[in-house]
Amino acid sequence: MSEVTGELPLRPFDEECLSMLGALPKRMSRHCFNSAVHHLRMAHQIQQVDPAMAAFRGLTAEEEAASGLMHCLKERGYENADQLKPRDHYQKNAIVPFLDAVGAAIASVL
Repeated sequence: MSEVTGELPLRPFDEECLSMLGALPKRMSRHCFNSAVHHLRMAHQIQQVDPAMAAFRGLTAEEEAASGLMHCLKERGYENADQLKPRDHYQKNAIVPFLDAVGAAIASVL
């Protein structure tokens, strides 16, 4: 394992995303996304001391990000977004494979 040195390492793209997140209106989606980032930062800080808890924090971050995406779609008024349930683990678990598929489709074009 590599040595952990303080703050979560972020690329310029990550920094820009966090900056845009901070500029968003205070809504449930923003709260969930901020919570996801917090859990990632905490996971990074404790990964050497307590890897199991760091992994749990990472999973919690993924769940929070999925909830944030669902809330965002609802807040933006996307068609059928009212059927999304941000507290439903089955629905949240489907988001990562969906985004992987979308990313693979985009990557094949690029």
